[in-house]
Formats: sequence, C-alpha cells, structure tokens
Amino acid sequence: MLSYRHSFHAGNHADVLKHTALCLVLEYLKKKDRPFVYIDTHAGRGIYDLTSREAEKTGEFHEGIEKLLTSGVRCPALEPYLGCLEALNPAEPAKRGQDPSEGETVRILRRYPGSPALARLLLRPDDRMIFMELHSNEFPELRKAMEGGKDHRITFHHRDGFEGLNAVVPPAIRRGAVLIDPSYETTGDYQKALDAAGAVLRKWAGATVMVWYPHLSGEKDHTVFMLEKARKLNCPEKLVASLWIQAPQDPGDGMYGSSLLICNPTYGLKNSLEDALRTVLPVLARTDGAKCMVRNLED
Repeated sequence: MLSYRHSFHAGNHADVLKHTALCLVLEYLKKKDRPFVYIDTHAGRGIYDLTSREAEKTGEFHEGIEKLLTSGVRCPALEPYLGCLEALNPAEPAKRGQDPSEGETVRILRRYPGSPALARLLLRPDDRMIFMELHSNEFPELRKAMEGGKDHRITFHHRDGFEGLNAVVPPAIRRGAVLIDPSYETTGDYQKALDAAGAVLRKWAGATVMVWYPHLSGEKDHTVFMLEKARKLNCPEKLVASLWIQAPQDPGDGMYGSSLLICNPTYGLKNSLEDALRTVLPVLARTDGAKCMVRNLED
C-alpha cells in the first residue's frame, strides 16, 4: 500500500517549480486552435486544503507558495500559475483585524491546486485530460475535486500511472503533454519514471514529456542517475529546470531542491522558465547556497 500523501507537501518549493513549468507548457499549447490532451500519471487528489492538519503539520506551503504570493513579486512567466492560485482563492471581504491589500477585500490562501486542478482551470472546452491515481484514498478525492466526473473533458483511471501511461498513449488527439510525477518512495521509481518517458516518446514522438524528481542529501540523491539515463532518451531537445533553496551541504537531510526534465519543450520555454525561477529564487531561498538553473541537457 502506498503511504505517500502530497497533502503534507502541497505548495512547497518543488510545486512552485513544477507547476510554473506545467502552466507555461499548457498555455503555449493553447496558442494553436487544434485541441490537445494532457496526461497526469500521479494526479493525487487534485486540490489541497492548506488549512488541514496535514498541511499545517509540515508547514511547507508557508515557505513556498504563501511566501511567494505575499512577497508581491511577479513576472509574465509566473502569471499563468499565479492566476490559477488567485482563481482558486478569490478575494473576499476583509474582516475586522485584517489588513486588506485590495480596498475592502483580502485574499487568503486556503486551497492549493495540484496539477489536475491547474490543467482544468487552463484547458479549453475541446481539450482533454487523462488523470491516473492509484492511492485508494486519493482517487475518490480527485474525482470529488473535479466535480465527480461531470467535466466531459476528463477521463479518470484508478490505476498505477506507469502501467496506465503505456496503455493510453498514443492518444487519439496527437498534440499534448505528459507529467510524470511519482512519489519516489522506492528507488525503483527513478528508473520507472525514465522508462515511462522513453515509452511515451517511442509511441508519441511529438509529446512534451515532463519528469519531476527531487534532490536529496547524501546517498539518497539520484540526480546523477537521472541525468545519465535522461541523456539516452530519444528526442530532439531536452531541458532540465532546477531550483535549489539551499546548498546540498547545508544542514538538514530532506529535499533541498528539485528538477524537472522536459523532453520536447515548447517554444520559448527555456527563457520563460529562466525568468520565472530568477524571480522566485530570492523569495524562496533559505541560505546563500540557493540557486536555480535551466539548461539544455546536451550542453
């Protein structure tokens, strides 16, 4: 049985990186009139309650998305992502004791959109979404967050995302993107994630395929393995976008950063991600060793 629950980590620095990139990819795909499909292999519950016991236990969102929103820093590359946050947390009348920043209203961060909710907010009526989630507790919450399956654009699969991905590609709609975002609770997930990306590219060569992975301290880290294997994936262009909120040698044994491997990146994505990460880095950095980078993998 899976034990990983993203409810404890929603809205952290890794989500800022991953979801900024996802929103930029989806927005670019919308530039053409033709529909596209978005596939999410590890969808989670879709929307996360930041007032929940789980979210408050770790408080990771306080150092992530909440810190970014309250800082007030913006740039065009962040707008699709931050716009979704604002849509899910609309401004409300200020109560006594609150300091409203927008006249008589104030925006309170209560809900965080996972990748399915971001896609649902951004995609058009003719676009399609395929969401996969294996966890028996998360799957019904995902359907509930997506209005119980009433959205005709969405197909749900209660199944293992790695196995399910191979079954649904290539889709009937041949434009699109895939997000592979496992929990990495077991070391085997690193190989499975890259194997899944390779299988998609063999069957659906034009897809934009994104693989997120963490940077961990010491022997737990698999960055070298991921980069070596990623170089062997067959696609014309591969980007790696990384955000480290502290240096690897800084105190702590948790996740100090993360990266997103992007195969077949959409046009202009590298420059947009560089702008976005340079904007958020000073806000999210914990130590002087924090840094960000977006590079072509073959460089």
